[in-house]
Amino acid sequence: MQISNKELKDILKRVEKGLTKLGKKDSLSALSTVQLKSSSEGVEITAHNNIDDYTPVSSISVNTGISSDHEGEIYLKKQDIAKIKKLKGDFDIDFKENTIKSGAFKIEKTRIFEPYEIEIKNLKESPVILSDEIKDNIHHVINVSDIKNPKWELNGVLLENKGNNLNIVATDTRMLSILNDDLKHEDFEVIPHKIPLENVNFKDVDFMLISENHLVIKEKNITHTIGIIKGKFPMYERIIPHENKVHIDLNKNDFNAAVKECNIFGHDITFENDEFTVYDDEENKIFYKHDFDFSDVNFTCNTALLNKALTGDEKLSIEFNDSNIPFTVNSGALKSVIMPIVF
Repeated sequence: MQISNKELKDILKRVEKGLTKLGKKDSLSALSTVQLKSSSEGVEITAHNNIDDYTPVSSISVNTGISSDHEGEIYLKKQDIAKIKKLKGDFDIDFKENTIKSGAFKIEKTRIFEPYEIEIKNLKESPVILSDEIKDNIHHVINVSDIKNPKWELNGVLLENKGNNLNIVATDTRMLSILNDDLKHEDFEVIPHKIPLENVNFKDVDFMLISENHLVIKEKNITHTIGIIKGKFPMYERIIPHENKVHIDLNKNDFNAAVKECNIFGHDITFENDEFTVYDDEENKIFYKHDFDFSDVNFTCNTALLNKALTGDEKLSIEFNDSNIPFTVNSGALKSVIMPIVF
């Protein structure tokens, strides 16, 4: 089986992000290796990710579209991949001899591992189709999720469909982000883990399937099987202000540029009339004059959180009820509720 240098390295670079990081005692596990498997359907390259005790194993599989004369399996450990990525020639992979050749190098892979198979339980066969707007914005929501939170459900992203209304929700307790879409599908509620979700290129996603323990995302020739966190997501609707006294429309490009400039000098920003006040780590103040209409507004927030809420070229608006309480940033289909900083 012949495979080009660039093609193999691009695939390995993609799948190794899903490779489980295990201790030395687990180094012989199939979970700690990338599997190259040749069958009658072609050559598939797969890596698994065992995130924690609360989430089923996730995987990412790439169908290379390449056929081989022999069926078999070759397993590459992380250090093998690091060495292969340094080789410059194209690759000849022989599943009969368990070897990988590149130029003057011949790599023998004789160790046999027990293949790891993910069991898909109670699969809902009707596919979930995402709109283009959701695909464009979903990575912003995923970015908000917190993978270090002791509440395990906050280490993932909520996908919830109720009455043809799809909500994709994430929070790190300082910020809540919600994407909304119309979806003709039966009701469901799942919390896939953030880490494997970050490995999905949602712009190339064809559809998603839901099972009891996994979310299966099909992206062209790549299949992501993502473990679902067992837990109840917080009742986020209670955090969203349903009425706001003040509504401010902004030019998103101009406002985004201003926030990025302010972020150069400090991590916290105060909105007040015609001036932003930026605070650096040494509690110095930097003042930024602007032309936005922020009359009678006075609240402070983290610039990094604000940047996460500013996406695309859609219209932008900020809504709030009073100073120093949570405010809402609306950016197309993305809604973000940000907790202010009170000095």
